[in-house]
Amino acid sequence: MPARDDRPERVVVDCGGASGLCGYVLHRSKTEVIPQRYERAMPFSEGLAAVLVDGRFGYIDLNGEMVLEPRFDLAGAFEHGLAEVLVGEHTGVINRKGEVVVAPKFARSIPLTEDVVLVREGEWADSRAPAKAVLKRDVLLSGNMGLYRTGEYQEEGWITKPHFTFSFFAHAGEGYGLIWAQVSNTRDALFGLMRADGSWQVEPAYTMVQRLNAGRAVVRMGPWPSKERYRAAGTKLHLMAGYAGAVDENGVLVVPTEYESLSYFHTGGYGLVERGEQYGFLDRSGRLLGGKYFDEVERPTYRRPPRGRINGVWYDLESTDEPTTSVAQSRMTKVTHELVPASASIDTAGRRREGPPSSSLDCPGGGKIFRSGEFWGFKDPSGEETIAATYPAMNCFYGERAWVPIESRQRWCQIGLDGALLEQSECRAEHYPFTAPQHVPERFDPDPYTNSVLWTRAFLEHGEESRKRPPRVIGKGSDGSRVEVSIRCRSGSRCD
Repeated sequence: MPARDDRPERVVVDCGGASGLCGYVLHRSKTEVIPQRYERAMPFSEGLAAVLVDGRFGYIDLNGEMVLEPRFDLAGAFEHGLAEVLVGEHTGVINRKGEVVVAPKFARSIPLTEDVVLVREGEWADSRAPAKAVLKRDVLLSGNMGLYRTGEYQEEGWITKPHFTFSFFAHAGEGYGLIWAQVSNTRDALFGLMRADGSWQVEPAYTMVQRLNAGRAVVRMGPWPSKERYRAAGTKLHLMAGYAGAVDENGVLVVPTEYESLSYFHTGGYGLVERGEQYGFLDRSGRLLGGKYFDEVERPTYRRPPRGRINGVWYDLESTDEPTTSVAQSRMTKVTHELVPASASIDTAGRRREGPPSSSLDCPGGGKIFRSGEFWGFKDPSGEETIAATYPAMNCFYGERAWVPIESRQRWCQIGLDGALLEQSECRAEHYPFTAPQHVPERFDPDPYTNSVLWTRAFLEHGEESRKRPPRVIGKGSDGSRVEVSIRCRSGSRCD
């Protein structure tokens, strides 16, 4: 697997300073690329980025040159050479020349291909303040949407009736021209894979669908559950509708729908399956890696293959051939670390760490959050900087994902181990690095997003000893009195 540091540095948004304006820097080195001179700045996409100047959005290139003059109330990212823009109360679509190819008359207008757009009738609405609104590419686009032809190459108009719920089949920038579609407002409606011309690549057959990851999209087939089973499932709603399998880039079912639980395919092209209290890995053809289920597993990372534990012994699992059987033959190499109690942790190099993480900067697995100036990043157990210090706060990685605050969105979103934003994951208004039932975080600011950023910063600053008092959570005692609890480390218990 190629080293992540061999890839060119991304240009990312950088806001703050005395002026509070935004510019752009290289994401690892923080070298300034475009000075802080914009009221708001959006991420670059296809070489252009939307920026706010004097209350209107325009687009700049990577040299900081204004290539499309500011005239929009809000502007989205370019995809397939098109971008959604807001004018007044309606959205439309422009091309890279700034020409309007779909007139502003819809609630949403999201590019699917170079000449087809997903639209919803009505007026634009966003629950956030205008200064924080974004034209977000949601994973699920529900309620009376349809395919619409742009007017750039042919006559503008409807391709389908606007009565579908759409769910993206591919990530932004992947040009498959396919999208999951379901007739709206029908409880038993199934998802099929629709082409950009409105015809079906795959006829509706699935109760739940996901986006492509590593060339596979998880689907579920089968009846919807009873109300009793639905309530009993609790948080495991992903297990509810029938059984899971996976399709390839063309929508062809390549992993049969026979698993109660199948997660998205990840690094190396492996999907995680569950059988009772045991777990296993499937390869992209649906073969069980090593033909075994394990008591515990660890997903593969950029530095090592997947791992499984049987009877307290960990093994690295590596495919060794391409068999025609249903079992993927693999080499099982014993890992030197042993089964450890809950009070200890194992870093990714196999080193045992006794006790819980010792401060708010220490993460399970041996990684560590670090600070550079006013920003935070992440170092792996070897001390290598894997996430540059570009965030106003930072959380540890859990399951190869970490929550970080995205200032341009005023939301907490998840990033992967390579630092890339996980667009398939929903963002949230606030996030805290602790779990304390029936307690609320100490308030530093009335805005939920700002408060969660300030609280997390205080948590991290106490860990690096630049702040004396740790942040607190507030609850009630058994007699109804106010109780304040200081949070000093991630375990929520006494720290070193």
